[in-house]
Amino acid sequence: MLCELHAGNGVWCFANNCRTMSTTLNNGRIMPLIGFGTYTLKHHECRDAVLAALQAGYKFIDTAAVYRNEDQVASAIEQAIERKYISSREELFITTKLNPKDQKTADHVVRALKASLQQLKTTYVDLYLIHWPATSGIRCGDVENIGMRNDCWRAMAALQKEGLCRSIGVSNFLVRHLAALPPPVPQVNQIELHALCRQQDVVTYCEQHRIHVQAYSPFASSDSRLVENKAILQLAAECSTPLLRLTPGNLLLLELLTRNFSVLPRSTNPKHIQENLLCLKLLEEGNDGENKGNNVNTRLVKSKIKELVKELYDSTCGATDFHACWFSAEIP
Repeated sequence: MLCELHAGNGVWCFANNCRTMSTTLNNGRIMPLIGFGTYTLKHHECRDAVLAALQAGYKFIDTAAVYRNEDQVASAIEQAIERKYISSREELFITTKLNPKDQKTADHVVRALKASLQQLKTTYVDLYLIHWPATSGIRCGDVENIGMRNDCWRAMAALQKEGLCRSIGVSNFLVRHLAALPPPVPQVNQIELHALCRQQDVVTYCEQHRIHVQAYSPFASSDSRLVENKAILQLAAECSTPLLRLTPGNLLLLELLTRNFSVLPRSTNPKHIQENLLCLKLLEEGNDGENKGNNVNTRLVKSKIKELVKELYDSTCGATDFHACWFSAEIP
């Protein structure tokens, strides 16, 4: 059984004794603030990692047609239901994405989504995204990309009305890509965000238009400047308690969450998969800033990690973001 308790600007969702903070999208749908990413995960590695995530308490799984692992996500969900980690698929929030090779016409979009639904063994996805603002096979700088993605966006809006996708959005979109879209306004823009990549112009535009910003690659593909940063390691050690042992990953995720982004950490290590959920515990605080259940002054932790990330960005990047993944700057 799933119940909800409002807390601040979000909703604490309790399911199978696991609590996940969620946000409300601009169409009224509820989405967990932390999801499990599956990029590069294949075959049994993907199935096992997703199963471990569901056992740990994740309620949000992110996949994509181009990842070629939707079937393994489905297999993990089936096993999670059999093992009673979850009660049903309806307990989950599932995202998948339009393959850039199918970003051509409305018919391509319809066939692509139905193929993803078949792979995922579900009748709907909670969120369907345009994965990339350009079409495979079309030169990145070609203006033809604009018309194709806008046609596909209209097709996705129609599929949303049919109930095949409950929310729709985009990924890797810059301000000009968002501004050129026809109605409706996307629910989500999933972009690379971490301590070395801020994309502030995109974030500001999304905030102004009520588009939720979702952070993928929150550790910059495990960049040592983040996960092995001495100052962040020291802060994690200083703020840990016998009840809550913090990691640099917890603090890096917390910094993104306190900026009102949702996050998509990824791991194949069951220990790390579970550890990444601890960032949610740090969001809870009393009037004095203390997290009573863990004896952590979360207000102080949030303030310190915010300062450290700013110092790290200023000293490492100056005013130029570091992209560990793809960047769509060349696409009109």
